[in-house]
Amino acid sequence: FDAIEAWTAANRHSGPIHVIGHSIGGILSLLMAAHPRGRMLAGVDVLGVPIRFPDSDAGTEVQSWPLDQPHLPLLTEELRQSLLMGPPGTITAAAEAYDRTLVRPMPRKEYVEAIAMPRAWPRVLPAIRIPVQFTVAEFEVMQETGPQVLADVRALLTGSRHVVTFLQRGSG
Repeated sequence: FDAIEAWTAANRHSGPIHVIGHSIGGILSLLMAAHPRGRMLAGVDVLGVPIRFPDSDAGTEVQSWPLDQPHLPLLTEELRQSLLMGPPGTITAAAEAYDRTLVRPMPRKEYVEAIAMPRAWPRVLPAIRIPVQFTVAEFEVMQETGPQVLADVRALLTGSRHVVTFLQRGSG
């Protein structure tokens, strides 16, 4: 919020402010929206936010990473492909190559907090009063996806003025 306020002051911006986030950035966006200071925002748009982790090999993998170091180990190329990229044809080779340039170790604390968020959503999401757009990828494997997840999100966003949920077809 302080960064937004500093930016708006420095740029003399008086228009609406929207926050967009993916994955952990989406978690942060929703936490901002639920915060009392979130009323300064015009809306949030999130995707790849874990509402639940699946009872699957991918869900077990994501929840089992070791916590004895300051950062999580980097994913192997095979694991990155299976967890993050979706089936063949859902991402271009150029986008996949670019994504590899962004890889950094994840701080353990960030991971622990993200894994805990599904338990917090029943408390956090009803507190949101601003508009929310919530998207899940059709071929997401690290967290649950599909129409039921979107229905559950809509059911939790009871305080929001406007809720749009979207299933991004053909996306990993």
